[in-house]
Amino acid sequence: MILKPFRSRNDFAEWNRDTSAGSLSPWITIVLAVFAAVMTTDVLRDRSLEDPVDAFVILTTLITYAAASVVTRRPWTGMIIFLASSVTLAWLVESGVALLLAFAVTLAMIFICGTALLQVTTTVLFTAWPFVVSLLVHDDLSLVHAAAVIGVPVVCIGYAIGRFRRAMVLAEKRNQELEEQKLHIRARERESLARDLHDIVANQLTSMTLVAGSRAHSDRLEDLQEALTEIKGLSREALIELRKLLDVLRTNESPAGPGDGSRLDFQGIESGLQHVVTRLEEFDFTVELTSNLSQKSPLSASTVDAILRILQECSTNAMKYARSSSTIQVYLERDKEKVSLSFTSALPQHIRTRRRSLELSSGQGLLGIRERVALLGGEASIGPVHERWVVEASFPV
Repeated sequence: MILKPFRSRNDFAEWNRDTSAGSLSPWITIVLAVFAAVMTTDVLRDRSLEDPVDAFVILTTLITYAAASVVTRRPWTGMIIFLASSVTLAWLVESGVALLLAFAVTLAMIFICGTALLQVTTTVLFTAWPFVVSLLVHDDLSLVHAAAVIGVPVVCIGYAIGRFRRAMVLAEKRNQELEEQKLHIRARERESLARDLHDIVANQLTSMTLVAGSRAHSDRLEDLQEALTEIKGLSREALIELRKLLDVLRTNESPAGPGDGSRLDFQGIESGLQHVVTRLEEFDFTVELTSNLSQKSPLSASTVDAILRILQECSTNAMKYARSSSTIQVYLERDKEKVSLSFTSALPQHIRTRRRSLELSSGQGLLGIRERVALLGGEASIGPVHERWVVEASFPV
């Protein structure tokens, strides 16, 4: 046992706790209880239960041997029981050999499953034990040498077994923690993959569906040609981003941003905002953009990517749900501590239009917005406000 310096009571408590491997198997407890019963039967041959003194000797013998069994479940209690019963038994009978056997078994159990404080206490008390027992049994110190010969190897073996058990417990605990971490990482990876697939596939497919639907009843050939051209561009964008995501998954590279397996193919925040505005204007929305962000804004790539992903999702939702030809307000502001984002669109007036739009909804987009903001340590608020649908988010720079 190696003592180390303690700076506080918590250090001592941690050292004391970490030295113990806990209770032994119930089977060992049962075996030791049977051992105590067998050793007690030997005393029954020479004594009678009818004699009160003999009955007390038999009971004390049983308790002395059973103390090792108690130690496997309650080490401190077992140690105290052994000291009290063994000294009493030494005072009643001259049975040094039997006491040494109980002494060895109990001492081994204490060092196998006891705490550091118990082991230190046991070392002190059990060092004094042979002196007391020798004086009570033989009025000399004849048992001291025998106790030392037996006790030292027993302590070494018991301590080695205890450390091995402790190492097994720590290894099992560590394996359990690693398994929990692995499950947590897998869950995060699934969430990230779901967000990216939604951003790459769902948004683009929704846009293509809306473009096709808006031109479906047109008799003008120009409208159909424009729709096919736009659908072609949208499908090409989705294919490029999907390939980038697959490359990340195949090469086991780390995602470029928190929770993002792909990055938007824009040169910066300004080009990304312009892309969002252009897309909305193609669907006859009027966009009021207020932003103090620029190419020179000192924002990390993950923050820029999260902003554009959120605006992309808000734009797709506006195309699906917002009142046609209405005004959409986009607000972006950066100060010293955080970036604030607001996207406001008009709610649809007709319930039938809203129900038809629900066919294109899965609810994953809003969940993805909240997750992206949370990954950056921010907060998001999404919902209707005075006949307007408002998405607000803020996260530290």
